[in-house]
Amino acid sequence: MSFENWDDVVSALGCALARLSDGEFLILGEPTTESRPRRTLFGRRTVPAATRYVQVLRIADVYTAECVGARSLGGTWQMSESTIEQLRSLGWRTPAESKWEFDNDTPNFDLYVALAAAPALSEVLLDSLRCLGARPEDLTLQTSQ
Repeated sequence: MSFENWDDVVSALGCALARLSDGEFLILGEPTTESRPRRTLFGRRTVPAATRYVQVLRIADVYTAECVGARSLGGTWQMSESTIEQLRSLGWRTPAESKWEFDNDTPNFDLYVALAAAPALSEVLLDSLRCLGARPEDLTLQTSQ
């Protein structure tokens, strides 16, 4: 599924969040492009190409969400300090904050939201993608359903 504008994204994301059952997830972002080879001490290995994305997993009555991490914090997407601060102002925890608070080891920004807050979560996800410079026509929505 691809989108023509942000209104299309809002509608599709709202429906997808509402349909998630326990243990199901969604990913909204740019499609993964071809991986690039990377030289290592013992030869080449494939490194996934960086993309802008957000993802949500429903666990019982909570959504656990992630946003692509900043390269400077161990993630894959290059972003400025001001972009990191904008994401934090939207409610995202940095990997270090998440590690300290939940002993969660992820290179991504994360947050946890009650199911009742799905509309607010949807806004955060979309604002995050806009902050990262994503365009609706480049996004796809995938679900585990």
